[in-house]
Amino acid sequence: IGPNGAGKSSTIKVLATLQREYDCDAVKINGISVKKAPHLIREMIGYMPDFFGVYEDLTAREYLHFFAAAYRINRTRRKAIVNDVLELTDLTEKIDAPVDSLSRGMK
Repeated sequence: IGPNGAGKSSTIKVLATLQREYDCDAVKINGISVKKAPHLIREMIGYMPDFFGVYEDLTAREYLHFFAAAYRINRTRRKAIVNDVLELTDLTEKIDAPVDSLSRGMK
């Protein structure tokens, strides 16, 4: 929400801990500094990019498990979380569909 160049994408990247170079130390989520404790921030938030890149040959299950592992979600909790996310988004029946077969909205 705002004109081109207003900093919308940069703000999201900072909050998602994807952009480390910025001048402000006051960026916090739940009182935790994004700059000082990015690992804690990543445990609290999720980031879904507009385009997925090179992982579209994976199934939805593989894709979600891959990123859950990247976010260091414990293996024993991972399956339940993936199932909860799929149920929440009404995509349970797409669990074994290749990501590249999903509509942009489903992705």
